[in-house]
Amino acid sequence: MGAAFVFGLLMDVHEGALFGQHALAYTIVSYGAITLHRRIQWFPLGAQALHVLPLLLIAQLAALAIRMWVGGEWPGWIYFAQSFVGTALWPLVAWLLLAPQRRPVDRDETRPI
Repeated sequence: MGAAFVFGLLMDVHEGALFGQHALAYTIVSYGAITLHRRIQWFPLGAQALHVLPLLLIAQLAALAIRMWVGGEWPGWIYFAQSFVGTALWPLVAWLLLAPQRRPVDRDETRPI
């Protein structure tokens, strides 16, 4: 969670946002992901995506709440499209991240793994 906080601060500096806005959102997502990471792996990819959607929405809501609290403008409902696109891309991302763990079809007896 510390790394998420630091990268959130770096994003705040990069985007010129309110200092701590992204740090809070990234820390919340990090906590949620750490809490659910073992549970999510047991589900099929579609159910995994349904577990990831609330995490992404909560992060966006946290950033939006801070922005609105300090007098920002409502960005519109299209702002939440990022979470739905991320959820739609989750099966591809999960497949790519798990690719190194897949064994080859033809097992080579000379390889130790």
